[in-house]
Amino acid sequence: MAHRFMTIGIYIIIILALGYLSVYIRERYLNVKWMKPLTYIGIFIHELCHAIACYATGGKVVGFNVSSTQGSVEHYQPKVPILGPILVAIAPLLGGLAIVGLLNKVLLINSLEPFQKKQKELLKREVYIREILDQGAERAKIIAGSTMEEVRKKMGLI
Repeated sequence: MAHRFMTIGIYIIIILALGYLSVYIRERYLNVKWMKPLTYIGIFIHELCHAIACYATGGKVVGFNVSSTQGSVEHYQPKVPILGPILVAIAPLLGGLAIVGLLNKVLLINSLEPFQKKQKELLKREVYIREILDQGAERAKIIAGSTMEEVRKKMGLI
């Protein structure tokens, strides 16, 4: 359970960092042609999250505007008291969390699959792995021993 809270916390940090980064990039490089479509998409998703949350809490959306610099959703007050306006306000954060979670499932887990397969394979061969580690430790001792002998000679300790 603690692992899930940590994962959610990491997602929130990533979303906040990307939010600040996108605002910085948008304000500094907005006139770059390749940036405008990305800005439209980001603002559209942001405002769409507000609209979905509004509908989900019983409100009614009467206006939806998106431009390359800002967006807005005009709506009637949600019917769910107290919690409705809060959900509408934080909807882009929750939507971003969902998108990052889906990307994690689709991209990250699939890309890690070969490594996980190799790990399972190696865990079945524990004795072999232990032998390799012991051989490496022996070689490291020999190399470290000769290096330390050279260091002692140069320091005048031998």
